[in-house]
Amino acid sequence: MKILLTLGIVSALSLSAQTQAPAPTPAAEKPPASAPAAPVAKPGLQITPGTAPNTYQVNIPVVQSIPLTKLPPTFVVATVDGQPITAGQLQAVLLNVPAPLQQKIEGDRKEFIRQYVILSRFAEMARKDKLDQQSPYKEAIDYQTMIVLYGAVVEQKGKEQNLTPEDIKNFYDTHQDRYDQVKFKAIYLAFSTAATSQPDASGKVVPTEAEAKAKAEDLVKQARAGADFVKLVKENSEDPTSVAKDGDFPPIRKADTKVPPDILKALFAAKQGEVTDPVRQPRGFYVFRIEESGPQPLEQVQQSIRSELQNELRNKWLEDFKKGIEVKMAEGPAPAQAAPVPSASAVPAQK
Repeated sequence: MKILLTLGIVSALSLSAQTQAPAPTPAAEKPPASAPAAPVAKPGLQITPGTAPNTYQVNIPVVQSIPLTKLPPTFVVATVDGQPITAGQLQAVLLNVPAPLQQKIEGDRKEFIRQYVILSRFAEMARKDKLDQQSPYKEAIDYQTMIVLYGAVVEQKGKEQNLTPEDIKNFYDTHQDRYDQVKFKAIYLAFSTAATSQPDASGKVVPTEAEAKAKAEDLVKQARAGADFVKLVKENSEDPTSVAKDGDFPPIRKADTKVPPDILKALFAAKQGEVTDPVRQPRGFYVFRIEESGPQPLEQVQQSIRSELQNELRNKWLEDFKKGIEVKMAEGPAPAQAAPVPSASAVPAQK
């Protein structure tokens, strides 16, 4: 199903978050009885006296939208021609929509609802005209139904596979290399491939590879001599994202194939607290300090192990099922097709 959506950022549905009512005015600060009563603020509103007499300033807080998937199924999201459209109706559609498209839907719910109503009404029109019982539509519906039910059975068989905590623990123990990880801080020093230092687009001078390497080696000496590594990061690293986190990078597993091999080798060869030699990359040098190393705890990976084992058992069941189906092709030539009868317009007229 192709859903046409605009990239608007204003959602059509917003729900106000609960906020506390303003604290009551202390008795000593209550206005005199002759003063006009201020309007009562509703939850989420802030009402303050204005600069002119008998005027008030109303501040409405920014209301954030609750995702459609988080709304109660009976919640009425919109009405179309007087008929309510509930969150449950839309959630049933969203189950079959990829996550990136769901984000676009949240950006323009009104258009999504419009497309949902169009599809629903066209389906009603087709059933009324019994198009779902005519070829080739009936065959297409039957085929799509088979595809959906095939996936449902395969998914259900995966859930039915019995796994014990011992099965998960045994898998974890026998695949320790997959879960070995390292937490680290890093300093990144960029270099230019030119023969001499060159200014970048912002005017900052980028050192040559030799200059960057010499600086990286000096930082390694300082860090190994006891210098504050976080301070070295903030004063020297050229990776803004990690600098903002004191040099921290996300943990890396030994089995991570997306990380360059030389970086993996340097990280896992060092022990906790050690600082590595500079590691060259195409555009810069890294200096790493190991914060923690060792296998990821079982409780953090047991769900992924369960899913993997369930997939393996499900695939084995599927292969066994396929092997149990014996297909015998018909022998002999295919029946000859009758020659087409020429149309009246193609028959030569007799003289």
